[in-house]
Amino acid sequence: MKLNKTKSIIITLLFLTFSCVLSAQSSKRGFKLIEKNDYEKAYEILVKILEEEPENVSTQFGLALVYSSESFTQKDYLEAWKYADFTNRNKDNLTQEELEMLTEFYVNTEERRSSRPVKKKVDLSIELILDKLVRQIRESNDVEITKSVLEKFPDFEYYQNTVHIRNYLEYRAVEKENSIEAYNKFIDSFPDAAQIPLAIEKRNKLIFTTVKEKNTLAAYNEFIYNYPESNFVSEAIRLRNKIAFNEAKQKNTIESISSFIESYPDALEVLDAKIIQKQLIYERAKNVRSLDAYDDFIRNYPDGVQYIDIFNLKSKDLGEKLLQRNKYPSQSFKWARVFDNDNKYDDIKDLAQDDSENLILACNTFEDIVSLMNAWIICLDKNGDMTWNKQISDELNDKVERIKKVGDKFYFEGLTRGVNDSIIGVPWIFTLTKEGKKVWNRTYSSISTINAFDVTNNNGELIFGSFYGDSTKMFYLTKLTSELKRMWKREYTNNGVISSVSITSDDQIISGGSNWLFKLDNDGYLKWEQYLDKNDSLTQTAVNNQFVGVAGIRDSLSLFISLYDQTGKKLWDKSFLFQDGIEVSALKLDEAGNVYFAGSSAVDGVFMKLDSKGAVVDELMFGTENKISFSSIILTKNGEVFIAANETGNYQGDKNIVLLKYFP
Repeated sequence: MKLNKTKSIIITLLFLTFSCVLSAQSSKRGFKLIEKNDYEKAYEILVKILEEEPENVSTQFGLALVYSSESFTQKDYLEAWKYADFTNRNKDNLTQEELEMLTEFYVNTEERRSSRPVKKKVDLSIELILDKLVRQIRESNDVEITKSVLEKFPDFEYYQNTVHIRNYLEYRAVEKENSIEAYNKFIDSFPDAAQIPLAIEKRNKLIFTTVKEKNTLAAYNEFIYNYPESNFVSEAIRLRNKIAFNEAKQKNTIESISSFIESYPDALEVLDAKIIQKQLIYERAKNVRSLDAYDDFIRNYPDGVQYIDIFNLKSKDLGEKLLQRNKYPSQSFKWARVFDNDNKYDDIKDLAQDDSENLILACNTFEDIVSLMNAWIICLDKNGDMTWNKQISDELNDKVERIKKVGDKFYFEGLTRGVNDSIIGVPWIFTLTKEGKKVWNRTYSSISTINAFDVTNNNGELIFGSFYGDSTKMFYLTKLTSELKRMWKREYTNNGVISSVSITSDDQIISGGSNWLFKLDNDGYLKWEQYLDKNDSLTQTAVNNQFVGVAGIRDSLSLFISLYDQTGKKLWDKSFLFQDGIEVSALKLDEAGNVYFAGSSAVDGVFMKLDSKGAVVDELMFGTENKISFSSIILTKNGEVFIAANETGNYQGDKNIVLLKYFP
């Protein structure tokens, strides 16, 4: 019995040894066929081996090579990776005989001999298979491949990348179907997908389209309630308010209009509703002729001036909405006013302040960009409420550019007698009292263009900065009496254009442009000059009793601000880079030497305050969905700053005037 048992063990061992030898020989034959690019036969041999020995590492590797070959008729990178992944996890189990076989395989197939260990070569082959699979995932646009990878290989090296691609392809299919149901399914199925915001937005757009087709108060209110974060909520509110207003207007009763105002206080139609309400209350007061009716009207409209009341209500309402739309909220902007002259194209150029703290705005207004322009002068009290306004014009274009206050008069400079696209116009100067009464109105045709303008403090003499020459522009200054008679002119050989003129308290002249800054006495003689860097272009100057401030463009994209003393010595210089460029609009100095700057980037207004040492005290941006351009600033004695700006609208020919009150 013992002899038979021993004989049985020996036979079993011999069988296993023989089987391993046969397996190794078959596997080696499979790799030989791979060497000869006969992948079909290699596949048949390796598959049979794997049926007998599923854990055979070299066979798994061989099948990985076969499935990843471009010459194999059943090429399948996903299937190749299945075998490559197994090989990668089990390569330490390769037998010595398998390693020798693989060594010989690489010797026979490598284009260049390599001294790398055979396992390293196996790693490189696996990496190549992985690269092919990854490329297929990225480039095939086949969502089923991504699903298979995620399902079969939870430890896949690029699992998250594959998830993103899967999500993208799923979204593409949903986007093509473009139905509410498809978007909802995607949102529920892939809550972490990067495309969720887009899916939500497009789903909401489809829903909102159906809501607009219904066009009822109930439909709009349901949408607003169910989708409060939707981008279409503001439009839904606008359309809902419009329907509510039309229904109230059809009833045309004080109760219906008052109910609308109370229910929808932020509606754009509130201003129109208040006009109707005022008229209805007034008509009732006239018809009833009772003390209570009159008191009711007076209580609701205490000023009794219809136009000014509406103008101020509208400017405040639009101003509040403007602050709400500011992309860069700041408590430093105390209030805003927006002025719209009956939906015309309005443009503010400059502003000043009288001794009573009233604000005088130098603006222009016209129907649209092809119509003739009128100068529009607005006076506001210190709270931003209009007290008077007037348009100054003739039968042609009249455009105001700058305003200067001297004594109790305001000097306005601009162009008149212009015609669109043909005649620019001639320089134009007029003066108004603080009550808006015209003092005189004159033209000065001997100067083609005025680039800079200021008025002396003592005699009301005018300083114009411009240029002469055609092909090469040269600096040019002229001084006129208050009656516009020339006192002197200065023509300089420096190339460039006078861009700024500032008058000191003792009527000295600070001027400059391009990269030249200089000071003249009252008779126009040079006292000192400073040349800026060749890459600097001076745009604005500002003066007080001690300092001279300068601002301009440096190297096309940067803003520079410099401070000099009254002798021309530079005290400091700062540079600020704006990636989209910067437009320099205004520069002011207070008595302490603090510097205030206003300008515009590509679409936003820019405001900065620097102390007398050049340190940035405050830096603010102001922007909405439309373009905001800062144009001018003034300083008050109590540290307030008023900033004039323009906001372009959503269509050509739409532009409104903006006034911001800044107080840090």
